[in-house]
Amino acid sequence: MSDRNYDFCDDPLNELVDADQRVRELEAELADTQSKVPRWIPVSEQLPEDGQRVIACFTDGGISGEVGEATFNKSGGWFSTDYGAWGASHWMPLPEPPEAEFMLTEKDRKSIESAVTLTLKKMNFLGGATPEAK
Repeated sequence: MSDRNYDFCDDPLNELVDADQRVRELEAELADTQSKVPRWIPVSEQLPEDGQRVIACFTDGGISGEVGEATFNKSGGWFSTDYGAWGASHWMPLPEPPEAEFMLTEKDRKSIESAVTLTLKKMNFLGGATPEAK
């Protein structure tokens, strides 16, 4: 019988199992990300909701290419403030707007706070009286 230790054989196998698990996690992450990426939707496949603002690829006599914001109206078709009433071949939803980041200075915050307090005092909201009590 040999005195050799064969524990080292488990390490590569464990590394392969860990790598395989990580690949599966990354594949799931990629699929989730791809499902969130907007894609051009052919109008033959689906139309936007009535009144929905979208990004549209406009057509003129079968020639595509102009892209802009548009509103789809079931009774009137496509309208764009940039291009007027055109046909569209494809569309995609508008992305969500960025989160607003208001950076107030301490001076601005105090100024707003003072203005709100003064307005509330004038309306008797801070003098013990409430609107319901009047």
